[in-house]
Amino acid sequence: MPASLTPNWRTTAQRFGSILLYRGNIIHLDTAAIVNAANSSLLGGGGVDGAIHRAAGPELLAACRKLRAGHYGKGLATGQAVITPAAACQLNMLSIR
Repeated sequence: MPASLTPNWRTTAQRFGSILLYRGNIIHLDTAAIVNAANSSLLGGGGVDGAIHRAAGPELLAACRKLRAGHYGKGLATGQAVITPAAACQLNMLSIR
């Protein structure tokens, strides 16, 4: 995994047990995953969801379209979550819910 563009982010994050809360640009952090509260369509949008889609590139959108074409044809219901590839982001996975 490439070096984080924000190498000291863990020192400024607040710890809640094993969860770190960080306020700032999360796109380039050296972390295993981002859990994102996205819109139900899974197809990107504004705010954090849009920023993640722009950073991840077309591979994330293709993965979300594949989910929509299969089991999640109407999108995700409130409270549901899916795991997608991180695509061009420096992560192992994205969790979109």
